[in-house]
Amino acid sequence: MSLYRRRICIYCSATVLFVIIQSLVYIFYSSESYCRNKLEISIPENLSDKASILKINTRVLCWIPTTLKRLDRAVVVYDTWAKRCDQSIFVIGGSRPSPPPDTSKYPFTIAYLDNENVEKYKFLSEKVLLSLLHIYNNYGKDYDWFFKGDDDTFVIVENLRHFLRRRLSNAS
Repeated sequence: MSLYRRRICIYCSATVLFVIIQSLVYIFYSSESYCRNKLEISIPENLSDKASILKINTRVLCWIPTTLKRLDRAVVVYDTWAKRCDQSIFVIGGSRPSPPPDTSKYPFTIAYLDNENVEKYKFLSEKVLLSLLHIYNNYGKDYDWFFKGDDDTFVIVENLRHFLRRRLSNAS
C-alpha cells in the first residue's frame, strides 16, 4: 500500500508542478504581461538602421571582373548587390570601345585595363593582378576593404560589412 501512496503523491506533485509552469508561461507570454513589457528592448530611432551605421564605419570597394560581352550580367549584379558597396567597379581587360557603353543602360563605373590579351579565360589570373594594380593605384587610400566578386556572384554586402567591422583593415 505504501508504494501505491508514493505513486499517487508523485503523480499529484508532477501535475501541480506542470500547472504552475504552464500558468507562468501563459502569464509571461500574454500581451499585457508586466514581465514581457519590461523585457522589451527599444532601439533609439537614430540607431534603428544598422546597415547605415556599418556603412559609415566600414568602407568597402567591390570590384567585379567582366567583359564587354557580359555587361548585361553586370547590370544585374549592380542592381542586386554591387550598388550597396561604397563604390563598385566593373573591370574590363580590353580597351574602351569607340562608342562607349551607354551610361543610362550601364550606370556603374567601368575600368578598362587596355590589355586585350587578358580578356581570354586562360589569362584570368593576369587580369586579376592588373585589376588589383589599377585599384590600388587609383583607390588604395580611399577604402578600408576591397572585395572581388564575379558577374555570377551574389553577396549580402551588409553581412560582409558586419563580418569586417571588427577587423583591422591595415593589419598584415
